[in-house]
Amino acid sequence: MLTLPEIDSGWWKSKTLAGCYLRGADLRGGYLSYSDLTGTDLTRADLSVADLSVANLRAANLARADLRRSSLWHADLSWTNLSRASLYGADLARADLHSADLSGTDLRGAIVEGANFENATYDDTTKFPAGFEPKSRGMVRV
Repeated sequence: MLTLPEIDSGWWKSKTLAGCYLRGADLRGGYLSYSDLTGTDLTRADLSVADLSVANLRAANLARADLRRSSLWHADLSWTNLSRASLYGADLARADLHSADLSGTDLRGAIVEGANFENATYDDTTKFPAGFEPKSRGMVRV
């Protein structure tokens, strides 16, 4: 298992961190583009302003994670737990959020053009970008 000092440099392009326990990790501004983070526990991690473009975060746990202003362009976030995460101002263009849990998630100001939200779940506390219609994007209210 990787520990925080081992990843503290934040330069992990194309690395495999699948299944790692990174709960509460400080990865602000980290360069994790193209990385494999499948199934990784990033609960309450600080990934603000991080580059996660084209990263594989399928089935990862990002509950309560700080992803403000991060780049998730074309990232695979399918089946990911993003409940109560902050994605305020994040770039989610062309990201796959199929079947993701977005309950209580803050998506205000996020770029969502071309993103797949099919079967992603949301609740009354989920905050969407202006003009975003969850039902027309195939989302399911829970």
